[in-house]
Amino acid sequence: MQFEKYTIDERQTSVSIENSETASLRRKNIKKTGIRAFDGKKMGISGFLGNDGEAIAKKKAVENLKRGVDYRFELEQDISRNEIDIKRKISDDELLKIADNTTNWISCEFDDFRFSGRFFTTMNKTMLENTSDLSLSHEIGYFSMYYTFKKKSSTSIFDGFLSYSGRDFEIEAFKRYSSDLLKAYDNKAKSPSSRMPVIFAEEAVLGKLFNELNPHLIESGSSLLSGKIDKKIFSEKFNLINGRIAGVDLEPFFDSEGVVPDNGIFEIIKDGVIISPYTDKKISEKYGFKKTANASSAYDGMHSPSPQGLRMETTGNDLIDVINDEKCILVVMASGGDYTSSGDYNTPVQLSFLVESGKITARLPELYLSSNIFSMYGEDFIGVASDPFRKGNLERVFGAYMKISSQETDV
Repeated sequence: MQFEKYTIDERQTSVSIENSETASLRRKNIKKTGIRAFDGKKMGISGFLGNDGEAIAKKKAVENLKRGVDYRFELEQDISRNEIDIKRKISDDELLKIADNTTNWISCEFDDFRFSGRFFTTMNKTMLENTSDLSLSHEIGYFSMYYTFKKKSSTSIFDGFLSYSGRDFEIEAFKRYSSDLLKAYDNKAKSPSSRMPVIFAEEAVLGKLFNELNPHLIESGSSLLSGKIDKKIFSEKFNLINGRIAGVDLEPFFDSEGVVPDNGIFEIIKDGVIISPYTDKKISEKYGFKKTANASSAYDGMHSPSPQGLRMETTGNDLIDVINDEKCILVVMASGGDYTSSGDYNTPVQLSFLVESGKITARLPELYLSSNIFSMYGEDFIGVASDPFRKGNLERVFGAYMKISSQETDV
């Protein structure tokens, strides 16, 4: 009989902002632990909250082996590794001061807008240990915030939003970005040309690709990428990996099965070639796909393959050069878009800005953007880069050429 203990300790403090004033401070501290029992054939699971309950959970996990799921894989063993990725701990008093000062500044500087939102500090610790001498621990701390804003004369619920997330709060970088965007808000530009570079937050464009990389869909023939393993489908500049970079990524360096990449990464797409869907141990064995360390589970749940932790590799200065040299569209709000079964993409854009020579200069009319998953990451792919508008921001930006059409008459 072998056992594993999987612990997720989440601590968060938040300060809420309502109508340009500090409203409240809240703290959340949740510790969740799962106990897994293995008999070489099945896995039984139980869990508990807080610090007490391990003995009872261990007993229940053994009992749950009777109705547990098949699990015949060797446990990870003989690894001891502890990582702490915290640049600066921000106290509750500091967070409150940051929220007050930032809100006072932006409300005074742009007094024709109202602002609401939240400021957060988050500390997450994930631990996995077992009776085969596995001991893994990853602790991370980061800051995040957002404002929704609306013109005082507006009848909308809100007109746009501003956000930032980082190891620390680079306040001057946020001020520059906020000032550029809000000053440009009243400078209305005409509808842009029919095709030009478009800049998104990285996470805004990956959902469809992750769906098509689902191993069950690929194996069943239901994915657009079925039958395309080991074939070059996308741009040679496009790489997708499961690999964590300290100081940049928020995910632990191990998955829920305790798998740690030998060289720091598992390749999903390499130089435009589809290497593998994302997998856990069971899926890798079942379908013959490569292992990518993408097992995910709730603290007291079963493993399943997940795109959590996948990221695009940066592409040098390709995207930055385009931003600095060409007119671009910076997308701030886009909801309601979707893909067709053939991979065609269309989305309405509720708020976007014109970028000229690297500067945010004007607000654009509401737009439609269209592309295709194969061209977006293929011939029209520009690159991925650190956010050029918000220094220290953890969100990176993605760029591709897309077709543009206006939703309304030019203003």
